Amino acid sequence: MKSQVSMQFLVMLSIVFVFFVIFVAGFAERYRDIRAEKERTAIKDLVLKVHDEIAIAHNLGDGYARNFTLPPRVEGVNYTVSLSNSFVTAVSENAEYSTAVAPVSGTLRKGSNRITKSFGVVCLGC
Repeated sequence: MKSQVSMQFLVMLSIVFVFFVIFVAGFAERYRDIRAEKERTAIKDLVLKVHDEIAIAHNLGDGYARNFTLPPRVEGVNYTVSLSNSFVTAVSENAEYSTAVAPVSGTLRKGSNRITKSFGVVCLGC
């Protein structure tokens, strides 16, 4: 009798453990999805911020100058940002976003960036 009760207890404990593992695995998958979506949104926002800075510089007159900062990490993840062929692109572990911008010279980097407009030319880092 005692052995039967202990065996039933072990079987029930095993079943509960299996359900617990399945629950934790599902929760972990959902957490990864949410984190990846936040990363994609942050990368997109970063690229659109640069796009807006360049558009503002193009719309204003000569003599415009402004400093803006790009963070060293996005959502705790390292990323790269580049400006080439009138496109701003940011790439991270789970995300990539690119958008066309008005013609601009210079380079874009993490940290402090200076954008200027003189003689009708917009320049980053000049």
